[in-house]
Amino acid sequence: MRQKPMRIDKIKKRRRNFAGAKALALLAVLVVIIVSTFVYAGYTMGNIGAAEAELAATRQQIEAAEARQREIEDSAAYVNSKEFVEYIARNWLNLVRRGEIIFIMTD
Repeated sequence: MRQKPMRIDKIKKRRRNFAGAKALALLAVLVVIIVSTFVYAGYTMGNIGAAEAELAATRQQIEAAEARQREIEDSAAYVNSKEFVEYIARNWLNLVRRGEIIFIMTD
């Protein structure tokens, strides 16, 4: 069976409908691309913010550790000093220097 020949105006109308559908599909693809770009950018910015917060926390931990290290180094220097050795000898071991006399007071 043969198809009836289409009229020219129907063919033009179909072409316009097809062109409109193509434009609509292209618009939909563009909208999806734009939306996904914004979503990805927001996700990336969220990750950057979390990384910056973690970096700030790590810097604070480093500063606290450095302060503690300075305290330990100061303590080690004091423990190795003559003053500390004399303090321990006099107060804990009840030692005296030559020529010193210990007085013990009783009630």
